[in-house]
Amino acid sequence: MEQGHIEPISKLFTMAKELGGKIYVCVSSMTLLNIARDELIDEVDESAGVPNFLMNTEDDQILFI
Repeated sequence: MEQGHIEPISKLFTMAKELGGKIYVCVSSMTLLNIARDELIDEVDESAGVPNFLMNTEDDQILFI
């Protein structure tokens, strides 16, 4: 990443938050990987299933990673 001049993902998350972005994590993926909410990074705004995510973001621009 350093050779390609790409920012670390942690810095990209911080930049996104500073620009007003929200970070959601998939509840199903968390369950599958046995990840608890308190194990996530502080930048995560919400854990959501697909229906909740779509309702909360229907008028927003979405970047899916």
